[in-house]
Amino acid sequence: MTGDGYPVELGFTSGGGEAIRYTVECAGPEVEPCLRLDLALAACADAAGMAWPGEIVDRLRQAQAWGRLEYGTWISGRHGPEGDAFKLYVEVPAGGSPAAEAWARDVLGDAPLLPSGTPMLRMIGVDAAAARIELYYRAHGLQPWEVRRLLGRLGLASQADALLDLVEALAERSATERLPFAQSGFSLSLPLDLQPGAEAVCRVEKSSLKSGASAAPSAADAISACGASLDAFDASAATYVCNTSVGYPVDSVAASAHITSAPAVFSLFAPARSVIGPDGLVRQRLLDIAARRGWPLRHYAAVSAPLADRLRARPAYHGLLSFIVAHGAPPQLHVGLRPPPFPQRK
Repeated sequence: MTGDGYPVELGFTSGGGEAIRYTVECAGPEVEPCLRLDLALAACADAAGMAWPGEIVDRLRQAQAWGRLEYGTWISGRHGPEGDAFKLYVEVPAGGSPAAEAWARDVLGDAPLLPSGTPMLRMIGVDAAAARIELYYRAHGLQPWEVRRLLGRLGLASQADALLDLVEALAERSATERLPFAQSGFSLSLPLDLQPGAEAVCRVEKSSLKSGASAAPSAADAISACGASLDAFDASAATYVCNTSVGYPVDSVAASAHITSAPAVFSLFAPARSVIGPDGLVRQRLLDIAARRGWPLRHYAAVSAPLADRLRARPAYHGLLSFIVAHGAPPQLHVGLRPPPFPQRK
């Protein structure tokens, strides 16, 4: 789970709250990775009485049946005033899994996520209580324009600048032309029951619109060509809001449809050491930005205190930094931290 094989990673988020967050191994190293999914399902059922839908369990098992696994399954927990919540992180075999990729197409549609290259599906997150699935992709060398495209796919394009601004603030390097780190990945989180035919936002490039009274018919023709019915037009944003019954995403030369009816969540993630540097610098940067932006990271400050003077790159106690975008909220930051050893008392 962590760089040194520690079985627990703590999680801290800029979104605040008093919840305790962590991710843990569900079994010891003597248990084969292929056996851990069922152990994790049983552990969550015992801890929270969770009823995992049979169809979901079957699809998770099928996703792992295609190749060698390294860790199998992890359990993520959150405990706070609102109650307890658990999530499974289920590994997809490194060589790929036709069953997992078919599930991703059922959720996202058949259109490629990115026009150049194919990101590798590496993990599936399932939250049975919230009825959500999260697809985690490895995409080293991801470019800012690709991040914008992915956000647009989920109807989150308006938050692209804020997300990249947060990346720049953490890395203290520009994210305009390229992301300031090479190792990266992203995840797309959607409800498990999202089906084709959901409400979508059809966007038409401004360059394809004519000025004046002819603008709407010109754009409407483009949208009609890809099978969507026109509902409304926002001239300032050059955006039509429409419903489509032909599935998603709907693409043509002039228009494209993006899922917006579901509360989609996008995450861009990268190792903290590649974004910022060694643990001491990561801690200082996070706390400085937290102070400026009013993030409640006091628990993180306390737990990470032994790392304040640690300026060696390895072993790294900080894990991934996740830049998270959801509807109706500013971008948030999540950081994973392997519990550091506290100095022994004399």
